[in-house]
Amino acid sequence: MHERETAARAVSAALLVRYERIRRGKAPLALFALHGGSCGNCFTAVPTQRRALIQRGATIEACEACGVLLYSKE
Repeated sequence: MHERETAARAVSAALLVRYERIRRGKAPLALFALHGGSCGNCFTAVPTQRRALIQRGATIEACEACGVLLYSKE
């Protein structure tokens, strides 16, 4: 639990609230990697511009279909 608390301090409060809300919802996890050009949870295609932002690490975006947060493995 200590590791989670340490990591949570490095994240903005708004992002942490979004994460916790998703985690309490229907998705088994709140954070999924992009799977090619799609969401790693529901496999819905992510628009090119949003995918580019995620891959650059410029932002953390939510899937438009299922709402989980997406990140790039690369």
